[in-house]
Amino acid sequence: PIPCVPWQSQTSGQNGMNASTLWAWSITKDKLVDATYISICISFAVAIVCLVVMTRNIVVACLASLTMFGIISSIIGFFVATGSTLGIHESLNFTILVGISIDYCVHLATSYNESYADCRYQRARVALLEMGISIISSAATTLAR
Repeated sequence: PIPCVPWQSQTSGQNGMNASTLWAWSITKDKLVDATYISICISFAVAIVCLVVMTRNIVVACLASLTMFGIISSIIGFFVATGSTLGIHESLNFTILVGISIDYCVHLATSYNESYADCRYQRARVALLEMGISIISSAATTLAR
């Protein structure tokens, strides 16, 4: 059944009835866009809590969170700079983007935190050597889709 949505004309003041399926789809699209912003915020907050709990190191968790925020902000900034609009496909892609940026940062932060190297430079090298190939492979398969 086609949903009928009552409306009142802004110009003539007459009442009408919209019986188009596009009207219902427009409402669904608006809700998806709103849910995208909410899911980004919730995912980011949960990731920060998980980083603090898993690494038991507030400095590493803050740096990883800052990296995640930078990744997400740069992609959204590029999206806005190109003049794109947020539609259904973009909403889904942003949700995936948050998950991928969290995944990469969490793996590197955990590997850095668990390294037994003496200095920060060596710990970073060990983290990149241990997790770098997995992260690059995962990114490559994500880009190939």
